[in-house]
Amino acid sequence: MIAIVNIGSKDNDLGGWHDYELRINKRVLGKFTHKRSDGLSDCLEKAAVVARKIEDDTFYSSLEAMRQYSGKRK
Repeated sequence: MIAIVNIGSKDNDLGGWHDYELRINKRVLGKFTHKRSDGLSDCLEKAAVVARKIEDDTFYSSLEAMRQYSGKRK
């Protein structure tokens, strides 16, 4: 499951700045801040920036290795 999780705000302002985590299942891929009043599309763009930064991470390398291994077993 891919999730963008609100982990809190510094000032309890519903429209203000909040801290978020981008997760796949329970693994945290990265964190970012977002001002809620800037809207959903801005939040998704910030999550995409985090995702791009980790695309070459070993997590994705591991997934590709598993995919290749499972293809050879058939």
